[in-house]
This record gives sequence, C-alpha cells and structure tokens, in this order.
Amino acid sequence: MKKVDNQVNTFVTRVDDLQCEWTFVDNRTILLNGKEVNAVIEKVAESEISLLLDGKFYHIILTESATGYIALINGEAYQVEIVNPLLNKFEEIVGQASSLQHPDEIRAPMPGLVVKREVKEGENVKAGQGIVILEAMKMENEVKSPKTGIVQKLFVQDHQIVEKGEVLALIL
Repeated sequence: MKKVDNQVNTFVTRVDDLQCEWTFVDNRTILLNGKEVNAVIEKVAESEISLLLDGKFYHIILTESATGYIALINGEAYQVEIVNPLLNKFEEIVGQASSLQHPDEIRAPMPGLVVKREVKEGENVKAGQGIVILEAMKMENEVKSPKTGIVQKLFVQDHQIVEKGEVLALIL
C-alpha cells in the first residue's frame, strides 16, 4: 500500500446513516474506509464525474444544497453531506454544481421498427448524435440526441416494434 498525506487527500461523506472515508492515493487508487480499491475518475463537466470503482460504473452529478450536496448517482438522487473541513479537495475533483440536471427522454417520433441502436448505455453522446435508427413506412429515420450527455438508459432492443411516443432512451 502506498503512503499518502491523509491531511490533504482525505474527506468524509455521509449519505443518510452511511459514512464513508475517501482517501485519494493516486489517480488509480482510493482507500474507501481504509480498503484499497481500484478507481478511475473522469471529470465529464463542471459538476459531473464518471467513476469506475472496482469495476462498477457510477455516473454522478452534483449540486449544492442547504445541507451539503444533492448527488444524482446513476439516476438516483441522494443528499450528501461532507462531514470534515477538507471540502476543497472534494470540490477540486468534482467541481461546483450550478443546478441539478435532469435526464431528457428520447421518444419515438412515429411507430416503427428499431433497426439499430447506435449507442450503448453509459456512452457519452453529443447533441445531434444518432441514438436509434427507426424504420417506418419503409424509410429509415435516425433519432438523435437533443443534448450532449451520457446515455443513462436504453429501453429498446434491435428489431423491436415501438409505438409513437414510446421512450427509447434517457440522456443525462
């Protein structure tokens, strides 16, 4: 195990009754409550990070609240409190949030057949990028993302029939 300066690299979070101590050893290793775990942290936007923690993916969006932060983690909202004064290190990693973002639903513009899903869950997409190819009346139509974000959930499979207005995907 690597030696770290815990005064600079450690902070404690509390979600409900669950308290966790996070120590950043290096850009690939975190001590979580003293246990060494492999981690990859990527800052996606000012208040948004992707975290791969021991092989499990977490997409996190933060916003300040009166009592700490609201963390949208893989689509679920949690109240998070930082319970030690080393908040600056935490903010350096994840950035300050200006507002809580909500996922955009991408809906089928017409009834048809899903010819192909062009993206995977967890994939970063740009505004205007194709999400699904939908065939209707013997014509293929590309359904595009309305914004830059991450594909939080795909609700359809290739060769699935969908109705007009059916949710195809969520973009966060």
